[in-house]
Amino acid sequence: MDLNNLSFQELPSRELDIDVDWEEFRKQCVIYYNRWCNISNDVYLKTTDLSLPIEKQIVRVGTDAFFSKQYDPFYNFEFAKGKYANSTKIVSEQEYKFYTSDLQENHPYVIEVIEKLEKFANLSFSRIRLAGKKRETAGSIHTDFGYARHHIPIVTNPSVLFQISDKLYRMSKYNHLYALPCGQPHSIINGSTRLRLHLLLIDGNQEQNVTTIEQARSEIENVTKVFEDAYSNLDIAEKLLNEPYYNNLLELAKK
Repeated sequence: MDLNNLSFQELPSRELDIDVDWEEFRKQCVIYYNRWCNISNDVYLKTTDLSLPIEKQIVRVGTDAFFSKQYDPFYNFEFAKGKYANSTKIVSEQEYKFYTSDLQENHPYVIEVIEKLEKFANLSFSRIRLAGKKRETAGSIHTDFGYARHHIPIVTNPSVLFQISDKLYRMSKYNHLYALPCGQPHSIINGSTRLRLHLLLIDGNQEQNVTTIEQARSEIENVTKVFEDAYSNLDIAEKLLNEPYYNNLLELAKK
């Protein structure tokens, strides 16, 4: 069976009619990603502070200034508790101002292409990262702040799909800019036996609804209550099958 013939829609996109060697750009992105992906599955191209060691520049700094909603009450609790419980610093999108020192020194062409892209699309990108998705995995269903997450596929294949609300889409064109409507419930599915890599870019000018530390910790109390209620309503077969997982969550709730 030819997977390209399956009737999944292509997510609407914009062809990037700019003077770019896309093969070279994609190659440089992969080299940069491969250098640091042993530290993080998401490798950042921008940082908030160039004085940090490079190992800190290429990962998320502090805690995001928004609360991402997960639709599974158990994962929502795990996500919130792990992300916000010990946070002492909230970082806004606009603070991701500087390309990492490694990118500046070794991959200036990647920066050149992104700057051309910003001018062409009339956008100003803050947080930029290369997001890998492991083989035969899927992400949680969630929503994010803002109107869109902009994507440029770097390495993909026909078995990579995006769930947006109740539909499935592909992003298959390497010289196109896709705008995933991140305010809608969405997820990614990599049904292939190979790694997928996308460049994710966030428009720094979109509304962010900044969360304070106090708001974040209040949200932890809310999702903990939802988790406890959901756990109390589970049937015995579900609890037995996933007993180690639920035991870990119960221990996390005590912290």
